Amino acid sequence: MRINGQYETLRNILPSLIKTFLPSQKDKASLLVETIKQVKELKKKVSKLEEDNSGNPSKDVKFPSGADKLNLEKCNNEGLVKATMSCEDSPKLMSSVSRALGSVKTRVVKAEIVSVGGRTRSVLWVHGIGNDGLGLLKSTLKVAMHKPSFKMRRFTQ
Repeated sequence: MRINGQYETLRNILPSLIKTFLPSQKDKASLLVETIKQVKELKKKVSKLEEDNSGNPSKDVKFPSGADKLNLEKCNNEGLVKATMSCEDSPKLMSSVSRALGSVKTRVVKAEIVSVGGRTRSVLWVHGIGNDGLGLLKSTLKVAMHKPSFKMRRFTQ
């Protein structure tokens, strides 16, 4: 997207910011500087709210990240894995993830899914993965994240 297009997007997202500028200050560089200041201020407010709500800042971000990410973490229970993924949202994403999990013969016991601004963050607690199945689960979920309309065949562990 060209700079003028991004500038217009910024004007649509932050119309109140545009209105606060004097006519002589409406150059794009000044607008970006002011936007950065406001974003930093919003980050401070979010941190303060998190501390007020829980007593300490949350290490587990609840919204999708801007970059594609996949993290697998073993839980205390035998065969339980927490899969956290952030990726571009699409209409067939969750059905692709479901097929991917079925292809490695696992089942989801808990899920938290948030979609914001064309991005999705999914936290899935998956049961049925042995020690040797983590690599297969990770590669299968990566494919589902990047190609949500793929057809997955069954794998065996």
